[in-house]
Amino acid sequence: MTEDRETISVYNKNIEQYKKLVATTNLDNNLELFLKMLKSKAVVMDVGCGIGQASSKLQAFGHVVYPVDASLEMVRVARTEFQVNASKRTFDQIDEVDFFEGIWANFSLLHTKKKYFPRNLEKLLTALKYDGVFFFSLKTGNGENRDSLGRYYSYYSEEEVQEILNQVGFVVTQQTNGEDKGLTGTIEKWMGFFCIKK
Repeated sequence: MTEDRETISVYNKNIEQYKKLVATTNLDNNLELFLKMLKSKAVVMDVGCGIGQASSKLQAFGHVVYPVDASLEMVRVARTEFQVNASKRTFDQIDEVDFFEGIWANFSLLHTKKKYFPRNLEKLLTALKYDGVFFFSLKTGNGENRDSLGRYYSYYSEEEVQEILNQVGFVVTQQTNGEDKGLTGTIEKWMGFFCIKK
């Protein structure tokens, strides 16, 4: 079991604060780039969809979206407020094979222990079709710990991620970097990776 129950509980309990945070956050350029890379009417999985704002935009562009999240409250809000067909699923429950043409995993892979990172990437690689587009983002740093709210985080360096991606079989086509304020109010650096399955 790769999901962290305490992290899921934090999101369930703080759903209203999370909604307020998202309301003041623009969907960044990463999603715009992802949209440009997708084929028309692509089948896309949004892994760790949160309250569904990215899924909603993907859906509005005509894509067939499968939003999933480990938090029941996130799934509820995604369904009721963003009108996307979200379902409760964890990385362990992703079992599709060559099914998706795109996978969007914005700040979701970082909530599991580092030892599970390669395995989770392998699951996503298996679920993705050949030449499929994969985006994910992580927080920059070292080690693993919990934030002040109790959420579990794994931090990575660029070199560390590149090495694991090469081992798994993803090809990086573009990388982005930035910094943002999260639920705790702390500004942290992040990095995003656009990959394709070859």
